[in-house]
Amino acid sequence: MKKVFLFMALAAASVNSCDDLLSGAGSEGTTTTEQSVKSDTLRTSIIERTVNDSTGQYSITLQMPTDKKGKLAVIITEYMSEMLGGTYEGDYADTTALMNHYIDATLEEFHGEYAEVPNWAEEGMQLSNNMAAKKEFESSKLITYVFTNESFHGGAHGGYTVMGQTFRKSDGRRIGWDVLNKTYSEEFQELLKHGLKEYFEVGSDDELKSMLLNESDYYSIPLPQCGPMFVKEGISFVYNQYEITPYAAGLPSFVVPYDKIKPFLNATGKKLITK
Repeated sequence: MKKVFLFMALAAASVNSCDDLLSGAGSEGTTTTEQSVKSDTLRTSIIERTVNDSTGQYSITLQMPTDKKGKLAVIITEYMSEMLGGTYEGDYADTTALMNHYIDATLEEFHGEYAEVPNWAEEGMQLSNNMAAKKEFESSKLITYVFTNESFHGGAHGGYTVMGQTFRKSDGRRIGWDVLNKTYSEEFQELLKHGLKEYFEVGSDDELKSMLLNESDYYSIPLPQCGPMFVKEGISFVYNQYEITPYAAGLPSFVVPYDKIKPFLNATGKKLITK
């Protein structure tokens, strides 16, 4: 069985294609970095802030459009803000203020949790929360972002969440599962079962059934909470922890090639993948 979290490397991955690297010191235990990154048509930069203190490590990494005032840039930044909590009310072009707002909110939350359990300090417990939003794929018609959140609040193990969002570049529309039709048809369900069998490296229906938290999900596999991610090879499906499988199963994920999923796309979806 595959137990590797396919997207786990995203939050910590560095972007190799860059023009320059700037770094500056913030408050104690805090670093801020920025990289200018070459992309297909949308120029972006990576900003990062990390805080290490006695309670643990906390970081935010965002790959943001360089043209901060452009329509698509504002829409993408708004999405990032919502994924980080949706409480920032300032100018989206002020990325430093946005970053500081959410780092401060993270510190307040985790410092509060740490203070509630006095023995954590005595035992050397370290909490963590690392969030990232990065560009996964871009074509002439769309751009796909992936948001990841890896956290540890104490307990037996940490948590990992992946949420994806594809944007239509012409107007910034967020693409959701509504671009698919007949997702509970036998034909579409077979696509999902095939993808899950590949992930778990099993061949039979009974083996797949045994991997799921609820046997009923086998007969009607739901769409993931993570939105459809249009990538180079097709549409990526990612199920988060405990969504349809136990924690030990990781994040079941697979890509359905465009030629196989095209019959289930509505007109809006088909236009996104035609050249």
